[in-house]
Formats: sequence, C-alpha cells, structure tokens
Amino acid sequence: MSPEESQLLKGLFDRTKTASGTPRDREAETLIADAVRDQPAAPYYLAQAVIVQEKGLEAAAAHIKQLEDRIHALESGGSAPQAAAQGGFLSSIFGTGQPQPPAPAPAPAAAPGSWRNPPPSDVRVAAFCRARSAPPQVSPAACCLPIR
Repeated sequence: MSPEESQLLKGLFDRTKTASGTPRDREAETLIADAVRDQPAAPYYLAQAVIVQEKGLEAAAAHIKQLEDRIHALESGGSAPQAAAQGGFLSSIFGTGQPQPPAPAPAPAAAPGSWRNPPPSDVRVAAFCRARSAPPQVSPAACCLPIR
C-alpha cells in the first residue's frame, strides 16, 4: 500500500469516527452486521468503493469547474480576440505559425449504470481500481461494486 492510499483510508475512517455519534437505524445496522459476518471482506471492498467513488466525484467536479471557467471565458469574450490573433477558424488547416491548443478528446462511450464499465472520469481512478482488485480470482472491475 502506498502512503497516499494509507492516507486515504485513514481519512475515510476518521470521518466514520466523527459520524459515530449520530443516530443509526437499528434494522439497517443489524442487516449490515449480518452481511459483514457472512462476508468478512466486505469492509475492505466497501472502503475501496467509497474511495474510488470519491476520487471520481473529485475528478468530475474539477472537470465541471474547468468547463464552467471555459464558458465564462467565452461569454466574456476572453478567447475571441485570441482566436482572431491565431488566424481564425481556418488556421487549423493552413497554420498560423503558432501552436494550437489540443482539442479535448471525446470520452469513450460506456454503458450507463454499468459497474463493469464505469465512465472514465479519471484515468487514475480506473488505474487505482484495477491495481487494488484484491485476490487474483476477483476480476479487476469487482473492486468497483455498485451501491444500491
């Protein structure tokens, strides 16, 4: 386990410690305790799923912020003068002598709601998920369990 992974796990359990004073549903608590007795590895996979999903949400939030910043720049006319200085819309074909920023790559299609094909919101999240799949008999996608 890397130091970053250790810190992520410690942070997760620190948060659960601070939440321990809140009221809990007895029926849900019993159901969870029974499930953990039946599947002792469940907390491992649940912690893994929570961390992977949190990282996915962070990546999505960062991407949304980036897109909002781009929209704001376009609405305020921030990039229109720049485009004109670079030669306009045909400059990508004929060139302007200035490097063009790369266009964002389209996201590959994934089956919506499919936990075996999670949307690639962040390549690092998918790599973490694959690298942390537990025993060899478990498929790499099994670390990203769906929450129902």
